[in-house]
Amino acid sequence: MKLDTGRAAFGWAGRWGASVVVAGALCLANTVPAQAQEQPQVASLTAQSVRPTGFGGAFVAGAAGNGAMMINPGGLDAVHLYALEASYGRATEAGPSAWGVSVVDSKTNPAFAGGVSYSRGSVGDDTTEKQDDYASQQFRLGLGLPLVEGALTLGVVGSYTTLTTPKLSDTELGADLSSISLDAGLHGMLGKVVLIGLTGRNLVENESIGLKREVAAGLGLMLGPLLLSGAWEGRPEQGADGVMASGYAAGLEFSVETVPLRVGFRQEPVGGSQTVTGGIGWRSKESGLDFAFEQPLEKGAVSNISVSMSIYL
Repeated sequence: MKLDTGRAAFGWAGRWGASVVVAGALCLANTVPAQAQEQPQVASLTAQSVRPTGFGGAFVAGAAGNGAMMINPGGLDAVHLYALEASYGRATEAGPSAWGVSVVDSKTNPAFAGGVSYSRGSVGDDTTEKQDDYASQQFRLGLGLPLVEGALTLGVVGSYTTLTTPKLSDTELGADLSSISLDAGLHGMLGKVVLIGLTGRNLVENESIGLKREVAAGLGLMLGPLLLSGAWEGRPEQGADGVMASGYAAGLEFSVETVPLRVGFRQEPVGGSQTVTGGIGWRSKESGLDFAFEQPLEKGAVSNISVSMSIYL
């Protein structure tokens, strides 16, 4: 639901001009070489919004703000804010690490919302003489539109992803791969209590770079300081024409004044790997901090941690 009627067009152009310049500068900042024994998933090399990570990624129905850029574009225009977010995540043992920045604005102009993000990640193998890493970059640009004021919003996010693979030997050269894709989604709210979401990710599929088409649907309940959320995800199984593998996620967030606490559980659609998650945050009117961890159940001590800082204008 919108809380005011928006700002002047010059203010919008100034903010977004600066945001695009910053994102463009980050995209051109540097180039990292690449290597590992097997190609990682691009998603593991892409910075995720930390808040939804804390409750299992069950954010399809509750998607809002910066987290909507990755999980459900329909949430870009679901709440009224102008937010800048920087995040960083890595595996606690040798594995992928990623950092990213994003800006989402649904406050300046009541007719639409916009978002832009940049992410960079890498993973390497230090057990060989070749010390290069896999490296990935992703630039995302999103647009959100209100269909029914305060009740239903539509969003789309276009992405450009690059993946650099390592030079394994003098005869096995690395490659520089790239791809464009598109996500689209809907976000709904019924009576400020029931949240619904539906999204399609990687609608332009590219198997060589690891962008696989997915669909997801979610349902959430907002009960005062408590948010309960669940999601179903589907992804076509490799080599099984028309067969859809299913996964699910569930989580809750409970806010004690300015401190949100989060727990969640996730089962991946393909492979069935299971992960427990948790997180904690802090919120004020001007800024926020978030911390989250993910613990795959089959990997014992190996876990992933992520942190983020947000500024609200």
